[in-house]
Amino acid sequence: MSDVILVYPPYSFDTENQRLLAKFSASPPLGILYLASALEKNAVKVKIIDAMAAQLKLEDVVKLIEKEGAQVVGISATTPQTRGAVQLAEALKRILGNSIIIGLGGPHVTTDPEFIHRFPYFDFGFIGEGELTFPSLVEKMLNESFTWKRPAIFRGEHMSNLDDVPLPARHLLEKNIYGEAGEQFAPIMSSRGCPYDCVFCSKPVAGRSVRYRSPENVADEIESVDVGYIVFADDTFTLNKKITLKLCREIIDRKLDIGWLCETRANLVDEDLLKVMKRAGCKKIEFGIESGNERVRTNIVHKNPTNEQIMKTFSLCRKVGIETAAYLMLGFPTETREDMRETVAIGKNLGADYIGVHLTIPMPGSELYSLAKQDGRISEDVWDRYAKGEIEEQPIYVPEGLTLDEMKKVQKNAYRQFYFQRRFILKRLAQDICSIRRLKHDIVVALSLLKHGRTATGRP
Repeated sequence: MSDVILVYPPYSFDTENQRLLAKFSASPPLGILYLASALEKNAVKVKIIDAMAAQLKLEDVVKLIEKEGAQVVGISATTPQTRGAVQLAEALKRILGNSIIIGLGGPHVTTDPEFIHRFPYFDFGFIGEGELTFPSLVEKMLNESFTWKRPAIFRGEHMSNLDDVPLPARHLLEKNIYGEAGEQFAPIMSSRGCPYDCVFCSKPVAGRSVRYRSPENVADEIESVDVGYIVFADDTFTLNKKITLKLCREIIDRKLDIGWLCETRANLVDEDLLKVMKRAGCKKIEFGIESGNERVRTNIVHKNPTNEQIMKTFSLCRKVGIETAAYLMLGFPTETREDMRETVAIGKNLGADYIGVHLTIPMPGSELYSLAKQDGRISEDVWDRYAKGEIEEQPIYVPEGLTLDEMKKVQKNAYRQFYFQRRFILKRLAQDICSIRRLKHDIVVALSLLKHGRTATGRP
């Protein structure tokens, strides 16, 4: 029996695409894991249901919650997950009524707190980071020791010292539901926040103020995980070179035999740093390139690396033996057909080991979202309509003079041109010889590329 159940919902409980999405992209939900550890520290009995990764049906989740007899259900949702969150909350209220308290937390409600007033299935919304405030709030709810009017909005506080946050409650997870191609991995966040202002990005929970954990604290967590691979979930892992070097040296000094990947910008690494990262176990770096056109990247996206810097960085990664992924986007204000062609070209010419090509989604809280509404490219209530299921697909920003079909065609061609290159196929086959799981995985990816021009996530 549990006092509290934390749920990570799928994008939707009723679409076939959801199962494919979970198969390729499921990752342990760090936000919920941190919240669960904070609750356990306060002697609250908590259970986690990752409905996305486990590919659970709506009725299965409801039955699990009924069986546990929890008094409080907390649902964490990004904007694309609002449909699944609403479906679950509506079902719980219909079946269990007010005998259960349902809260919504995460990026979407933090950006749009009034969301819970437009969807009457939620008793409260929780805004921001929850480790400091949420446990005491839950205790009051469990003890019925305070009076509050539903629906209510509660605000969390930023953790100033991240070393004080208990390590994520990974013991509450069902481990075998994670890992692409059967490879187990653990996400670890060594910092919170990002100072940049990319046009497409919304950072409602962590914010722009960057806070770091100590290298010793991060290394302690690495030692505690029982997997062979780490994914650093920081927005910009090498933002502070000195801190990155200290963490890498801590990993080296402790002789931690573990591989890892991270994400950063092309102008925030150099050869000396890359060499140390390689020694510390870095296997792959994901770079957000976004556009192949410098005007779009600099003036619209607000990213400053030049094409020359980007090419140099990818060359340095090859030199030191670190794999690279280049993530690209289609659909920015003022973008033209020629600009898109440049984006496809840079993806093919960088010599990256992987690429991802995504159609740009105007997320609430981002500059692009405001521009899209201002220009009449999306309606004011587009995300509410998505959450209600009135529209199935997430809205895409379509620049003036282009069509969504054109953009999808460019995306498909970019994937096919890259992933069906002879060098890529031979490399993957050489890797797959040692793993039947990876071979099966790559066959599924290849079939998806042939049929749809993309994988479930755009990240094979």
